[in-house]
Amino acid sequence: MSSVDVFVATVRAFGARLEDGGLPLSGAERDRAARFHHLSDRWEFVLGRLMARHLLSARCSAPPAEFRFVENAPGRPEIAHPALDRPLRFNLSHSGGIVACVIGGAGQIGVDVERLDRPPVDRRVIQRYCSGQEQAALAEMPDALRHERFLQLWTLKEAYVKARGTGLTLPLRQVSFDIGVEGPGDVSFNGLDDESRWMFAHTRLEPRHLLAVSAEREPHADVGLRLRTFAPEDAGL
Repeated sequence: MSSVDVFVATVRAFGARLEDGGLPLSGAERDRAARFHHLSDRWEFVLGRLMARHLLSARCSAPPAEFRFVENAPGRPEIAHPALDRPLRFNLSHSGGIVACVIGGAGQIGVDVERLDRPPVDRRVIQRYCSGQEQAALAEMPDALRHERFLQLWTLKEAYVKARGTGLTLPLRQVSFDIGVEGPGDVSFNGLDDESRWMFAHTRLEPRHLLAVSAEREPHADVGLRLRTFAPEDAGL
C-alpha cells in the first residue's frame, strides 16, 4: 500500500527563528518573503518552504539548500533541481498560523488548510462552486453547521485542484462530495475525472482549522495517510 505523509506546523512554534538569515532559502524566495506586507504572511511562506526542503531532503540524498522550485501558471510549486532517482511530489497550504506540507511519490497530491473562524461565504460562492446535491444539503442545515460544512467541501475541492495544478479553472460544480461522519465519503466527478483514481481525506485540526488532502492513486488502490507534526528540531533549529 502506498502512503502519503501530511506534516503540520505552527508559526508560533518557530517564531522569530523564521527571520534567520541562515535558513536554506533561495535568493528568489528571500526576495518574495521580503515583499509580504504582514509579518504573519511572510512567516507562513518561509515556514512552508523550510518544511518542503527538509522533508524532501529526508527522502533523498540532497541537502535542503540544494532544492530549487518552479511554479506553474496557477502557482503550484514543483522540484526543478536536483534531479532525483525516484519521483517526489509535494504541496503546501497555510492559513491562520498553520502550515501544512504533503509529501508523496509519483502521483499528484494536494493539500488545503482553512480557518474555521473566517467570515461566512456569500451564497453566490456556494452556488458557483457547489454541486446541486451539495447546495441542497447545505440549504437544510442551520447557519452554524452550514459554514463548517461548506469549508469541508471547499478544502476538499481546493486540495483536488491543487493536486491537478489547474487552479480554479476546473468546473468545481461537477465535483460533488457526499460527506459523512467517517470522512469525505463518495465523490462524483460527473465526467470531469475518474473517481477510482483519487483518494480524499479531511480532518479537523483543533481548535479552529480544517485540513483536506487529495492524492492520485492506481484505480481503487488503498493509500495510507499519515498526519505528523513538523517541529523546529526537524529543521535543525
